[in-house]
Amino acid sequence: MTFSRYLSAGVLGWALAFAVPAQAADGDAAAVQWVTLGTAGGPILHPEAAQISNALVVGNAIYLFDLGNGVLRQMALAKLPTQGVRAVFISHHHSDHNADLGQVMLAKWARGRREPLPIFGPPGTVEMVNGLVAANRATVDASYPVVGPGNPPLATAFKTTDLPAEMNEPKLVYEDENVRVTSISVEHYLVPSSTPIAAGHEPHAVAFRVEARGRSYVYTGDSAPTPKLARLAKGADVLVTEVVDPEAIQEELLRVLRGDAAKFAQGSAERMRKSHLEPSEIGKLAAEAGVKEVVLTHYVPIPPDDKAIAKLIGGITPFFKGTVKAARDLARF
Repeated sequence: MTFSRYLSAGVLGWALAFAVPAQAADGDAAAVQWVTLGTAGGPILHPEAAQISNALVVGNAIYLFDLGNGVLRQMALAKLPTQGVRAVFISHHHSDHNADLGQVMLAKWARGRREPLPIFGPPGTVEMVNGLVAANRATVDASYPVVGPGNPPLATAFKTTDLPAEMNEPKLVYEDENVRVTSISVEHYLVPSSTPIAAGHEPHAVAFRVEARGRSYVYTGDSAPTPKLARLAKGADVLVTEVVDPEAIQEELLRVLRGDAAKFAQGSAERMRKSHLEPSEIGKLAAEAGVKEVVLTHYVPIPPDDKAIAKLIGGITPFFKGTVKAARDLARF
């Protein structure tokens, strides 16, 4: 059974609700909805799911949270026009979360946006945006206007902010007439001491909370268990969280690797436990924060069937008694 078809209700006796495809929910211009554009985690592309990307939709305004491979196509399928994008938020700089930042930048610039697009992310975001601007010099030179005035210089089309490297309490990072976005540092990277990283270039990761018209969403990005997530998510309506299955990862690696595979597979699974959220930790987080609803996304690996979904949910429900939903691409919450 394929990823796009495996979702069903009644897992482990719990009312497991699933959202309708995004395009089926059009109509209310004042609605606030979180759209899981892509739900696959990890650097390897999957035929059944796009890489992780999300859109908060408030009326006609769109706020993007992470930009994995395929985000523009997913937006088109969700009927979310690029001209509606008001701001971009990046949780960290692994490629499944930022791969299509350059594509979104060019799409916004090509539309002739006159006000700079705000882009927020951990340290390194400003450098990345500047690099993408420089890398696309040939694209800009080749995009001269056929009629009328040309677009503004690509370098002036964005207002990029590196968030502080350490935010131990929720910090306001963006606010407009629709949303209020706060952020906090999370623990994700396990950098070996043998890895040479220049001072000032250490990787960082953040999570985000969005308040919009009386509704609140918290997006974990990628994170190990940390008390900071509970502080950010306190009393939120919806916790949109990554989920990993270390046992399934280990089994999958053992199937495809040879030689000293067992040691490598076990080490990889253990590393995932130390840098991501598995079901039991999600349940504990949701209960401690007192959220109303949990939405699972960023699957590693992609669950192949109902049984795999049941396993994920079954690891959460002993700790959290609220609603748990398993997202799929183009679902709305």
